[in-house]
Amino acid sequence: MRRNGILTVFCTRTAGLRATASDARWCIMRPVMTRDSINQAPRRGPLQRLGTLRILLLTSTLVVIAAAPFADGSVHMHDWRLLPGVVAPTIMMMLVFALPLDMTMARVFMSDASAAERARLRFAIRVEACAFVAMLAAWMPFMLRVLDY
Repeated sequence: MRRNGILTVFCTRTAGLRATASDARWCIMRPVMTRDSINQAPRRGPLQRLGTLRILLLTSTLVVIAAAPFADGSVHMHDWRLLPGVVAPTIMMMLVFALPLDMTMARVFMSDASAAERARLRFAIRVEACAFVAMLAAWMPFMLRVLDY
């Protein structure tokens, strides 16, 4: 790797010390983390910006939102109506607490983060807030029916 005219090579023969270009047959070329490469965030798609756990959290939120129109307030202990009648309302109540908690923790982590990380966490908070409002809107008729309002 050339940086400012200097070839940076890590050599197995010299136990990881920098070597010259003539030692290249004994050496492994590896990029060196510099101050410039640490501060620059790589370009990533929206799913990669969220992270695996947030994607799983949002996927479960979308599944619960999709089950909301089929929840009629009665309990079914067999067939496919078990999912929207029993399982989905239970998971929805868990997500009512989990999504705001994750948004709060993202906000806490933003205090010590770099500018790129702060932008990524701000994006995650916005996406989770939209999913939270959509979930509440989808389940509001069910909750009103169950609570007799």
